[in-house]
Amino acid sequence: MAHVHWENNRTAFLFACGPVHTEQIDPVYPGLAGSRDRMVVAVNFNTDADREYRDGLVVERNAGTPGHSALQKILIVHLAAFEKQLQIAVRPECRTRIDETRYRVPDVLAMARPFQQTDRVVLDPPLLIVEILSPDDKMNDVLQRFREYERFGVPHIVQMDPDDRTTRVFVNGDLILRDLSGFELPVRGHLPFDSRELLARLDEE
Repeated sequence: MAHVHWENNRTAFLFACGPVHTEQIDPVYPGLAGSRDRMVVAVNFNTDADREYRDGLVVERNAGTPGHSALQKILIVHLAAFEKQLQIAVRPECRTRIDETRYRVPDVLAMARPFQQTDRVVLDPPLLIVEILSPDDKMNDVLQRFREYERFGVPHIVQMDPDDRTTRVFVNGDLILRDLSGFELPVRGHLPFDSRELLARLDEE
C-alpha cells in the first residue's frame, strides 16, 4: 500500500513496507527532470523492484507465486546460457523506461549489447520480454502493458502461464496461444526457446 501527501508543492511517496530508509532526492525517474517537484521517498530497497511508475503514480506489481518464481528462475538460467554467443544481456525484474512518464519492471528481459542504461533504469527497448502470468493479473492491465512494450519497439513479447503451462505471444494488439521454438535475432542469430520444454521443467522444481 502506498501513501501520498502534498507538502509545499512537493510530492512525498511513502511505501508502507516495513523498515525504510528515508531520503530527500531529485526525482528517481529521469522523465521527471525539469519538474519543480522533488520527491521525498521512503523505500524499502529490498522491495523497490516490485513497484512501477505510471503517469505520476507509484504502483505495486502483483507478487509472484512459487510457480511464478520457479519459472522465472528457469527462464533466466536458460537465456543466460546464450549471453556470450549472441551478445545479449538477460535481466530479471529490471526497471525499464517505456516513455517519459512510464516505467515498467518486466519479469524477464533480454537486451542486445551494447545498450543504454543509467544506474537506475534501462533506456533501450529489449529484444525480448517475457511476463509470467500471476493469478491476480487482470486482462486489461496485461494488454495495456503489452501495448506499451509494442509501442516502445520490443519485437518479441511473450506471456507464460506456470499454472496451465501455456504460452502466448503478443502480435498486433492480441495475445495468441502459441508454442515457441525460438526467436530470430537480427545479425545475432537464433535464440532457442522451446516453451513446452521450459514449462515442463517446472515438474522438477
